[in-house]
Amino acid sequence: MNIKRVLKDALINITDKIESKLVNKLIIIFTSVVTCIIIIVVLLSYRIIKNELVKGNIENNKNIIKIVNRNTEKYFNEVRQFSLPQFKYEDLIRALNTESGDYDEQLYLEGYLREMFYSRRDIEGIYLYIIKKHKYYYITRQNEDIRVRIAYDNTIPRSSWYKTTISSKENSFFQPILLQKNLGYCKNPGDYFLAYHTTINNISTRKPQAMISFYFNSYTIKEVLKDIPINNGEHIILLNSDDIPFYFDTRKFYYKALKAKLFKTFTTSIDQGKTVWNNKTGKYLVIYSNSEINNMKLAKFIPYTEMYRAVKTNRNVTLFMGFVCMLFATALIAFTSKAITKPLKKLSYNMDRFSEGYFDVKTEVYGKDEVSQLSKQFNVMVKSINDLINDKYKAKLVEQRAILKALEAEVNPHFLYNALQAISTKALKNGLYDVSEMIDALAMTFRYCINGGDIVDIRSEIKHVENYIMLQKARFGDRLQIIYEIDEDIRNVEIPKLSIQTLVENSIKHSLEKASDNMTIVIKGYRENGKAVIIVKDNGRGISKEKLDSILESFDDIWDEKQKRHIGIKNLYMRLKLIFGEQASMKIKSSNGSTEVIIFIPIGG
Repeated sequence: MNIKRVLKDALINITDKIESKLVNKLIIIFTSVVTCIIIIVVLLSYRIIKNELVKGNIENNKNIIKIVNRNTEKYFNEVRQFSLPQFKYEDLIRALNTESGDYDEQLYLEGYLREMFYSRRDIEGIYLYIIKKHKYYYITRQNEDIRVRIAYDNTIPRSSWYKTTISSKENSFFQPILLQKNLGYCKNPGDYFLAYHTTINNISTRKPQAMISFYFNSYTIKEVLKDIPINNGEHIILLNSDDIPFYFDTRKFYYKALKAKLFKTFTTSIDQGKTVWNNKTGKYLVIYSNSEINNMKLAKFIPYTEMYRAVKTNRNVTLFMGFVCMLFATALIAFTSKAITKPLKKLSYNMDRFSEGYFDVKTEVYGKDEVSQLSKQFNVMVKSINDLINDKYKAKLVEQRAILKALEAEVNPHFLYNALQAISTKALKNGLYDVSEMIDALAMTFRYCINGGDIVDIRSEIKHVENYIMLQKARFGDRLQIIYEIDEDIRNVEIPKLSIQTLVENSIKHSLEKASDNMTIVIKGYRENGKAVIIVKDNGRGISKEKLDSILESFDDIWDEKQKRHIGIKNLYMRLKLIFGEQASMKIKSSNGSTEVIIFIPIGG
């Protein structure tokens, strides 16, 4: 239940985000259209490419099988030509007839065999059988000492391969060795794949006088067959006319095909063909080619899974390219949609700012379309409203400046009276120098108050406070102590005139005058978060909670010239707001025996 709730909330949030912005709607619409087009193109191209790849794969394999089978036939013909006497035929016949009593003729026959043996890399052994004598000369790589030897065997004529060779029209026979048990001379075939037997006939009688047998390893045939590309699961089989294999890559697979009588389906009347074989291990496409001379069959077995592997790879590539195209199209759509909606977004942003009270906003105009016309009309509307507001604001500003001047012009008569009395008393009790300093301080204080300008820097305000404190110390003596902790980096920051002096005067008026205890006033100033922070703190009597609440409430009251409560502090608060707006603020903290007033003024106005 919770999962459904979470999914529902997530769907609602996504829908809200989509509906909240025009650019999101455009992106979804255009992306959906492009995605549908890409999917259709990918599906159509996959179907077309699939058919073409399968057809091309079959034709390519048919051509390769045909060419390789011709090369195989050429190889067998080379073997047949190689078996023909390499020297004068009469000399060979004479040597066969007289070799028993003539050592030179024996050497001739040995040289004949050696010459042929070392002429080819794929020959494993050569056997020359003299029929009437049941004697044969042979040379083979199976012996460590490779030389021509002589042996006797009267059972050779009873061998099947011997009978087949004698009875054949050409008196020759290509014998597959892979599955043969009766190999004649050779008892350990090793890597042999083929034996070629042919007779040497008497010139006069035309009857076989000897039989020469060549045993070949698979080196050359593998070189021929390697031109056929073999992938995973594919097989190659080379057969003679009786479906006995000259070559196969897997014995087990050959027996499966033989058991299924697959080779009987190969049509020998055509040059090449194809058939389908459903095996337990899978479905195979069989492409075969028939030899024109030796009736050999070369077949390649291709699993349908392997045949469609390229199709699947192409499909994956097509899907990947489609995905990349979709990402690129989505990015392009997002960029285009943002470019289209950017003027609308800016116009909406400026409208929000205008509604928040920023009447000087102006939106940029792009092009000449409907959005640009709307932007132009917005700018005209803002200018008209701004002109109306400025007219009313100027009138209000004149009124506020008049109130501000009136507030600044209020000088405390109580302070002037007490100051003059202190000067008189000091003049009577002390010498003229002190009187001179006090008079100078008083003159500077008057001059600072009556000079024009609503704003001064902190450095000037602190100098004025020092003159003010000098006059007050004449009255209170050592009971009044002041400490300055002003950072140098804010001394040039501008503040309302008489702001710090007002706070110091409040501390003296409400604490020191009403008690006989000593009092220390600390004035601090430092920079924090882009603002100048000014703190005036005393260790006097403090402010009760009720009075502090009354002071804070008075900040929200509209200015009234008849107001008599909290004039100094209210005056300072209003001046801060009039000059710096909402960026300036004031805090008041008070506890038993301590009052702290904090002013925050933006640096740079």
